[in-house]
Amino acid sequence: MEINRAVSAFVMMTNRCSMNCSYCFERETFRKSSKDMSLEVANKTSDFLLNAAKGTSGCDVVSFTYFGGEPLLNWEIIKKNILYNKKLEKESGIKFEMDILTNAYRLPENTEDFFKTIKENDISIQASLDGCRESHNAARGHFDEIVKNIKKIIEGTGKLIIVRMTVTPENSKYIYESFKTMIGLSNKIATSLIVEGNWTDKAINEVRGEFKKTINYYNNKYAKRNVGFNIVRSLNKGCVTTCKAGDTFVGISVDGDIYPCHRFITFKDHEKWKMGSVFETNITRKDLSYCMKKCESCACTICTPCPAAFLSIKEQSSPEGYCKACKAIEEVCRPIAERIFIRNQLDAQNKVLRKLTELNVRMAECIIKKES
Repeated sequence: MEINRAVSAFVMMTNRCSMNCSYCFERETFRKSSKDMSLEVANKTSDFLLNAAKGTSGCDVVSFTYFGGEPLLNWEIIKKNILYNKKLEKESGIKFEMDILTNAYRLPENTEDFFKTIKENDISIQASLDGCRESHNAARGHFDEIVKNIKKIIEGTGKLIIVRMTVTPENSKYIYESFKTMIGLSNKIATSLIVEGNWTDKAINEVRGEFKKTINYYNNKYAKRNVGFNIVRSLNKGCVTTCKAGDTFVGISVDGDIYPCHRFITFKDHEKWKMGSVFETNITRKDLSYCMKKCESCACTICTPCPAAFLSIKEQSSPEGYCKACKAIEEVCRPIAERIFIRNQLDAQNKVLRKLTELNVRMAECIIKKES
C-alpha cells in the first residue's frame, strides 16, 4: 500500500443509523444489517494503520475517521479505541488524528463523559446539517434536535465543530439561507455537492445564483472574522483535488474488511472490491485511476471527483450535470475568493509590519533611555 505522509481511513463503527436521509448511499444496504464493530476489530484496525504508517518513508500521521451508519450509536467502543490510539501514539511517535462524522441527532447518554473524552483527546467533530430548517427537514428531519445538540457539543467541549451541508438539486434553492443558519452555529462551514444528483440546467442556474449571494455575504460579513468556508479554501489552494481511494485512503467495514473507500462497502458487488482485512499483513491495492481520466484535464478546484460515485451510476468520469454545477459555482465564487486571499495576505503582512514597528519603537526608547 503506497502512502505519502499520512495513512487515512474511514472506519465503519456501525451499520446502524438513527436517521433515514433520502439521498444516503448506505441506507438500502445497511437496512439489512445492524452490526456494530467490536473493540477487537477497532483496535486491530488501529494496529494495521499504524504498521502501514511505520512501513512508509516520511509518514508520521494516521488519519482515523469514525464513520457509520451513525458512529455515536457505538460510542463505548469508540471511546475505548480513542484511548488505545492515544497509547499507540505515545509509544510510536506517530500521531493519530481522530475525527467523528455524526448526524448529531442523538448524543451518548452520559454527555459529560462524552464531552470530556472529546476535549481531552482533541477529537475533531463534523456534524451533518443540511442548512436551514426547510432544507434540512426535506431530506433528513429532526432539525431542532440536531441544532440543539450541535450547540451542546460546542459548549460542552469548547470546540467549534465543522457544520456540513450536502447540496442536492432539491435543496440548492436554500443555499444562501442555509449558509446563514450554519454560520450562526460555528465558524467552520463546509458545503459539498452530491455527485449523483439530477443536475438539470434549472438546478445549475439555481446553484449559481445561490452561491453568488452566499460568497458576497461571506465576503462582506465574515471573511475577516476567522470563519472557514471550504469553497474559499478550495479556490485558493492552487491545485485540483484528487481521490486517493484504494491507495492512500481506505474504508474499513465493521468486520475489518478493507475496501478502496467506505462507499465500496455498500456496493452490491462489494466482494470484488475487497482489498484484504486488518487481520492480514498484505492487501491488494486497487487502481481506480481509469475512472478519473476526464478529471485529469479539468482545472476545477472545488470539485471532489469520486470514483465510487461514478461507478455506482455506471459512469467512468464525472457526470456532465455535476461537472457543470461545480464549474458554475467556481465561476461566481473565484473572483471574490481571490480578492479575499489577497486581502488576507496584505492584512497578514501589515500585521507583521506593525509588530516590527512596535519593536523598533521600543528598542529606540530603550536606547534613548540608556543614553540619557
